[in-house]
Amino acid sequence: MLANLPTALNHMTVPHMRYDALFELAAGLGCVGVELRNDLPAALFHGDDPATVRSKAEAAGIRILSLAEVKAFNQWSAAKRDEAVALATLASACGSEAISLIPRNDGHGLADGERQASLREALSELKPVLEAFGLIGLVEPLGFEPCSLRHKAELMETIEALGANNRFKLVHDTFHHFVPAMPLP
Repeated sequence: MLANLPTALNHMTVPHMRYDALFELAAGLGCVGVELRNDLPAALFHGDDPATVRSKAEAAGIRILSLAEVKAFNQWSAAKRDEAVALATLASACGSEAISLIPRNDGHGLADGERQASLREALSELKPVLEAFGLIGLVEPLGFEPCSLRHKAELMETIEALGANNRFKLVHDTFHHFVPAMPLP
């Protein structure tokens, strides 16, 4: 029964709302937490420092469940590592429990063998970053045809093989079941 499950609010549902107003909205709706995003029109945290964000979430009784996102995380590079460390630093400072990891979704890196190797490399490199900051990596197989991580089973096999169940969790985003396949650019 869905009524008994804890719910959270993704900032994408009200993208122009300030984070503190989002906390109040989520609390008013009976949510346990929120996901804040770095891909919205306004600057992340609207220019406030992460400690202020943390204290406002605590005052509202809301958990910051995740800070999103590292895009194309499985196209690993030194720049991608820097991006992940920067997001993890912010996440830790604001009290977030996790960071969101979104796979490459551009029609590249799809070949069997290539996509598994890319996923394994990225998760292997991300694991110590997450451990250093005490965070979880929320990985979202998108399911779209041009996505380099379409299937949940492939993700779970890699997490298991790396012994990383305590650092990575699968996200099932129901929104993807309601949009048509995205065309390649």
